[in-house]
Amino acid sequence: MFIGEWMSQVSSQKKLLVELATRGNLTESQFLAYSSDIAQSLLAGSLHCSSEQLERLVASDLELLFQLYDDHCFQGLCRKLIADEGAELRFRCSNRMTRAGGKTTRRTYARRARGKAWREYEIAISSFLLNDNFSANSRPISVCGYVCEHRLHALQRIMEHEIVHLIEMLLWDNSSCAASRFRGIASRWFGHREFNHQLITPREKALVDHGVRPGSVVQFEYEGRAQTGIVNRISKRATVLVPDRRGERYSDGRRYLKFYVPLASLKRVQ
Repeated sequence: MFIGEWMSQVSSQKKLLVELATRGNLTESQFLAYSSDIAQSLLAGSLHCSSEQLERLVASDLELLFQLYDDHCFQGLCRKLIADEGAELRFRCSNRMTRAGGKTTRRTYARRARGKAWREYEIAISSFLLNDNFSANSRPISVCGYVCEHRLHALQRIMEHEIVHLIEMLLWDNSSCAASRFRGIASRWFGHREFNHQLITPREKALVDHGVRPGSVVQFEYEGRAQTGIVNRISKRATVLVPDRRGERYSDGRRYLKFYVPLASLKRVQ
């Protein structure tokens, strides 16, 4: 294929995706049908997940889910444009993301390394948050304005959100879920009424179960000695700063030793 023909094809594919993204629209019944078909296709194609609770989610499941959405909704154009860029799209299940349900990133390299694309996109999904939610006695879980019955529903809503980020990156370079363009695409195609998740995070669990939040003064035991400090950050564990002249100096001018403490081991003092 001549360069001119290749550029024309790329341009026409971009134009078609722009048209779909900005003017396309699914009715509620169409969206529900697509969503159900995609969910069943994912479970049928997954080697690790046999139910909506996603027993062992892996990156290949995310890739399959993305492909199903790309084919059902966008004629496979996302994958075509990425291939035409000479770029790669990777998927990752993250056990370290404790606040965001998903994240889409783009990395551009100044020069192509051996066997490596010059641009990489990645969609990461927090397997930690999905696994840590939907217990029998948890509060209702809402993602993008939908109350989710199980982890697969939540995963679909998160993936839909991240696909909109990817489309914006492919077509307009920048993407923001606070902007009207993003919200228009997400609402027309997926019926999203909100643009964030309300998954239960470690910070919420710490407050509800232990009465602890950043800034709380807590006690815990370390090597047989009682320690008193201030909660600085909460993820899977709490980061507690204990005043000590041997420690690192912080912005308040004081020195602290840093401890990573399981939430269940903390006792709130004030």
